Amino acid sequence: MATLSSRLRHCACLCIVLFTTPLNAGAQAPSAVHGGHCNGVPNANVVCDSTSGLEFLKLTVYLGRSHTEMAAKVSPDGPFAGALRYATTQEVLALFAEAGVVGIGDTFGRPENVPAIVHLQSLFGVTRTVAGQTVTSGYTGDPSDIGHRAVAAAQQNSGGGFAYLTNSVGTDTTRGHWLVLEPQSSPAGPEGPPGPDGQAGPEGLEGPEGKQGPEGPTGPKGPDGDRGPQGVPGKPGFQGPDGPAGPRGADGLTGEGLVSGSILFLAPGATPPSGYVFAGMAELIVANGGEPKIKEKKLSVSIYRRN
Repeated sequence: MATLSSRLRHCACLCIVLFTTPLNAGAQAPSAVHGGHCNGVPNANVVCDSTSGLEFLKLTVYLGRSHTEMAAKVSPDGPFAGALRYATTQEVLALFAEAGVVGIGDTFGRPENVPAIVHLQSLFGVTRTVAGQTVTSGYTGDPSDIGHRAVAAAQQNSGGGFAYLTNSVGTDTTRGHWLVLEPQSSPAGPEGPPGPDGQAGPEGLEGPEGKQGPEGPTGPKGPDGDRGPQGVPGKPGFQGPDGPAGPRGADGLTGEGLVSGSILFLAPGATPPSGYVFAGMAELIVANGGEPKIKEKKLSVSIYRRN
């Protein structure tokens, strides 16, 4: 658990200034109550009751703060949790007795109490002065019998010294606070230099695959690829049907070399050239020339003979 010094070091507004020399250095403590930690480490803001082993905080450290505020700071959820707590009323009365105070509860000064009261006030500080009387008082952790907060005080007047219990509302800021350091809160030593980095541990197991994210927007079109090679030519298709006959061309020049008696075949109805006489009709069979896809045809012709 963190020490008091380390816990309060971060609270600038409430920090405890630690000194290396006790407040009452050079004075011989007349009792089991002395300044500093119980293990002998000097600290001007800490008072040890060597009989009980409790270490109290000087009352003036948080003088000016209400019990309501300090109770929140030492609560389990407060910044001083585990470092400070309120002392009980009985623990403070036992402290007075260990310091040598007699007749605790009296409301008048006893001359024999002066050394003990002077000693307590030198260690815990004087919280206020009233009509020439020096008072060292603070809240304890207990409620009073009338519903307020219990207050334990050590006071000195012209007649001597005395210690007693009283009470006050929790918002009163003229009282100190009887706070006890938790046993774990020994003063911390100086922080050491950081050690070298350790070796990296082995790589952990691969985690499960996460869910697929939403589909992203379509990216820009990439450049066209190279043109592929030409494919193998396909098989020839079937021959289509004959197209319509074109217009008749102009008559050619009369051929030469025809002799008398030459035979001329014309399509039925065609006009023969001059010098020919009709000889009759005939049907011709046109062979397919060995091509199985072409069927044989019959062709009707008019026969003319040259004179």
